[in-house]
Amino acid sequence: LLSEISRRVASAASTGSPVVEVREFAVMGDSGRPMRAGVSFVANAGEIAVLAGRSGAGKSTLLRTLLGQRTSHAGIVRIGGSAAEHRADLAELIAYAPQNITLLPGTVRQNLELAAPDADDARMWEALRRAHVDNVVAHAGGLDAVISALGEGFSGGEARRIGLARAFISGRPLLLLDEPSEGLDSATEANVMGSIRAYVDEAPGRLAIVVTHRPALKTIADVWVDLDDGAAATA
Repeated sequence: LLSEISRRVASAASTGSPVVEVREFAVMGDSGRPMRAGVSFVANAGEIAVLAGRSGAGKSTLLRTLLGQRTSHAGIVRIGGSAAEHRADLAELIAYAPQNITLLPGTVRQNLELAAPDADDARMWEALRRAHVDNVVAHAGGLDAVISALGEGFSGGEARRIGLARAFISGRPLLLLDEPSEGLDSATEANVMGSIRAYVDEAPGRLAIVVTHRPALKTIADVWVDLDDGAAATA
């Protein structure tokens, strides 16, 4: 089943047809009706779609829908032509870095191995460099730096960037990022944005869906989606 889904996504990318398609998506209110007008957009292979909007606009709900989790929403969400809802198998195609990352107890190495069990040290350091957390990890003791059972050992922002490195090292075609530059200074934010662009560009069939409240990320958006007013624009 996974190989068949992979073929459909690869085929969609090679023919230029939509890889991620969202039609009239909106969060449902307590009344059972959409809370605002639905938003529609298409993100093709090689593109970065940036989702903006206030808290509660539906950004994270849309990411959860793409992850195949149960959500309450109106509209249609498809990956490679397949409905994303309740399709945990599609997660094999997805690299996800949530806003509130949880690092597992163990080491930095073991956390990266979750996404790439066969990765060697050089590949791990490259992923950490792309997430601009390599110096922090080196200072903490390197790949074998210990992360406690409570996730202690790194700040929230550092842990978020280790989570971003874990997404990068996976090499999966669909990159879902929730507030990847939150808490970063402008220089580091610009570097992280460059890494996201490089990840998408370096292999055919990749695309990224990025949730943010920071307008700076508009500079890397091929598709800019404002969930507050239901508007989508192509850069």
